[in-house]
Amino acid sequence: MTAMVPLVEVTLALVASGRAVNVMGAEVARRAGSRHLVLHEGPIEQSGALELYSGRRPVLVDATRSVLGFGARFPDAAESFWSVERFRREWLSDRPLLLVTPRPPARSVLAAMPSDRGQLLLVHNGRRLYANAAAAAL
Repeated sequence: MTAMVPLVEVTLALVASGRAVNVMGAEVARRAGSRHLVLHEGPIEQSGALELYSGRRPVLVDATRSVLGFGARFPDAAESFWSVERFRREWLSDRPLLLVTPRPPARSVLAAMPSDRGQLLLVHNGRRLYANAAAAAL
């Protein structure tokens, strides 16, 4: 059993580095100005330290089916939990938005959006960072 400890340690380090959001968070922090709103698609558990590394608390899009999704039931949660419909409306507006998503492009809320209304900025550790047209113009 003692011989297995180094193997387990290496495996845990590999898994941890593959799930890390430090690079994504740093990119969000670099790009997000005071007018930008940061969004995260799906359960925040997929990118739990995003707020820590970016310094921005993301709005959660399509995230009610998660461990923390019960928070969407509170009356004051409307600005913290967005439906897909609200996302679509806001993404096409003049409001600068950055979206972090762990979902593949075909399953993302962006799949139904016009391709000219968003720009892929970064792909890292299974997550993608997008900017809507208003954010890309800044």
